[in-house]
Amino acid sequence: MARSTARVLTLLELLQAGGVQPVAALATRLGVDERTVRRYVAQLVEMEVPVESIRGRHGGYRIAPGYRMPPLMLTDDEALTLLLGLIIGRRGGGLPVDDDTVEGAVGKLRRVLPRRTAARLDALLSSADLALLGPSAPSATEAAGGTDPEVLLVLAEAARDRHPVQIGYVRTDGTASRRTILPYGVVARSGRWYVTGHESRTGEVRTFRVDRISDPVALPGSFHVPGDFDASATVLASLAATPWRHEVSVRVAGTVEDLRTQLPAGLATQGPASSDAGPWTRVHLRAERLDWVAPYLAGLGRDLVVEGPAELREHVRALADRLRAASGDDVSDETSPEDRPERPRVRIVHLTGAVFDALAAGDLARANACSPVRLTAYFAGPDWRSTWARRSEQARRDPASTAWVTGVIWDEDQSLPAGRAGFHGPPDADGTVEIGYAVDPAHRRRGYARAALEALLRRARDEPAVHRVRVTIAPGNTASCDLAVQYGFTAVGEQWDDEDGLEIVYEVAADAGASRPAVPDAPMAELGPGSLRAVVFDVGETLVDESRAWGEQARTAGVTPFSLMAAIGSVISRGRDHREAWTLLGVAPPASAPDIESGDLYPDALECLRSARAAGLVVGVAGNQPRGAEAALRAAGVDVDFVAASATWGVAKPSPEFFRRVVDETQVDAHRVLYVGDRLDNDVRPAAAAGLRTAWLRRGPWAHLQQRTADETRPDLELRDLAQLTAVLGRPAPSGERAGD
Repeated sequence: MARSTARVLTLLELLQAGGVQPVAALATRLGVDERTVRRYVAQLVEMEVPVESIRGRHGGYRIAPGYRMPPLMLTDDEALTLLLGLIIGRRGGGLPVDDDTVEGAVGKLRRVLPRRTAARLDALLSSADLALLGPSAPSATEAAGGTDPEVLLVLAEAARDRHPVQIGYVRTDGTASRRTILPYGVVARSGRWYVTGHESRTGEVRTFRVDRISDPVALPGSFHVPGDFDASATVLASLAATPWRHEVSVRVAGTVEDLRTQLPAGLATQGPASSDAGPWTRVHLRAERLDWVAPYLAGLGRDLVVEGPAELREHVRALADRLRAASGDDVSDETSPEDRPERPRVRIVHLTGAVFDALAAGDLARANACSPVRLTAYFAGPDWRSTWARRSEQARRDPASTAWVTGVIWDEDQSLPAGRAGFHGPPDADGTVEIGYAVDPAHRRRGYARAALEALLRRARDEPAVHRVRVTIAPGNTASCDLAVQYGFTAVGEQWDDEDGLEIVYEVAADAGASRPAVPDAPMAELGPGSLRAVVFDVGETLVDESRAWGEQARTAGVTPFSLMAAIGSVISRGRDHREAWTLLGVAPPASAPDIESGDLYPDALECLRSARAAGLVVGVAGNQPRGAEAALRAAGVDVDFVAASATWGVAKPSPEFFRRVVDETQVDAHRVLYVGDRLDNDVRPAAAAGLRTAWLRRGPWAHLQQRTADETRPDLELRDLAQLTAVLGRPAPSGERAGD
């Protein structure tokens, strides 16, 4: 009975994570069959926990929206983790609160710890040296990441009580052994824990990474620490002498004294370098990976020359390309954008298991030695290593899968790798394949995403075993959502991914075609400038891309933009007010939103406004915006007959009064006014109820999430972008690629 009760409580904990949890996944996590999961759910319902059953392919169970959970309950390990993070954050200067606030939180958490656990924490704090967690060091969370708390506490107790300890240790090359050490001290440095002390086998003082230690056992006996022993200095000296995969040599402008404050001890050695152009310093450092070295050196803000290795030069070039792309400059040294074809000609080049292995290890040279095409540093970067590791394991289990899974977006004309694309695997029993693609930031906004998607859809169409194509996209990734909709994908549900959070699931029939976007143009012929006298535009996600604004608000509130967008997607997918996302994240919303800037306007916005005015229409902008938005839009180049913000009017959408004010501003009969917006609930439905004509612009998170209820609403126009509306109004859309590629 006790075991069954524990599983019921574990089920409740899993459901608290949010989203719809599939029954099969719950059964696996609990170690029971699906029938037992349903019985446990029934027990939760009897306990008045509102568990909902969601039907469909992506169905399962979830906690009903709005349900408030009981007071916070923590396991011993969770409480210990929170305490350790608070204490390390306070000592390292990484928490944006005063010491009194931290001490109060620490005191409350200590009271819930068992006496034994609290004593072990005291042992760690008394024996560990946290001095190297300065303001520039990684966060407290990173300092504990990858380390088994039990191992850390055993070592801390042994160091405090001066007991020898036997450990299992795995070296960098994978060699495992048992050793006996006298732990002189425990040190936290740059995101890792180290223990340093005398090793009995060699008779020398050695330093060991705690995340490579397993099964520590305290032994009888005692020892004395040398009086002049400095644990932190020993760890720094050991790290500086550690052999790494790459030996880096760089000449940097400036004296050794100038650079000493920028290149901390343990990272690099320095010496003067002869030069006729002023003082230069030769810097030597060791690195297991090179992906961080280029941005670190660039951050010095000094002229420099890379002497070696050759792979580092490739990383520096890739970084330079990304920075130039971010500034809007052309990064191609072969062909200008004007000389390129309108759409890149690409093919998906599939890779072998040996390439996957090398990329998973971050070894670009080894990957290129066996790759069918040349790869750049982008492919060996840390962001994709977990992906390559999964593909490597997949290839080992099923060698035939390499013909399907992630490959290279290869530009046939430019002979360059523009990104990665492929399927998650061969078709399943239902004939469904899932696709994925990502474009190297250095080559974005050139049409590669569109070209890769078309190549994948062509492959799916030509494979007899494939019947449906699926793609999952985060709600905040509006560019990818827009692209999927243009090629006929429709939203069929949502899912919660452990790594990526909330995702919208899109599907399309494999035989739907891939030669051009699949959004039909026929409905637009039913509405033209002859039947209209005015057109009024919403603001957010209609004229204005709100990505920057949401990102700034997230950072102001102390959360990541990805976390905020995932929370917003979770809230609005349930039909709730998007402002509840702040409550879901447990943070206060910023006092104000950033002002709209000219760079926030979608590329098709101003041309559409000009086309509407050229067609002789009254043109206006009216949306739920704060005071001051009118002036900001005008300053951004929005030249229309009127601009109105809800805060100025004193009434907001979806109120009928808002749309009456819209009609009054145009001085045109309601049925001759077209209102353009991205939301069905706030724009299309209330505008239609007020007698206006409506255009639903299917871009932005609301539009994509609300597609599942789109059949209930019949707008006069459905648009994938404003260029389509420009065509309706009688003026051709501007040439060029859509933003976001």
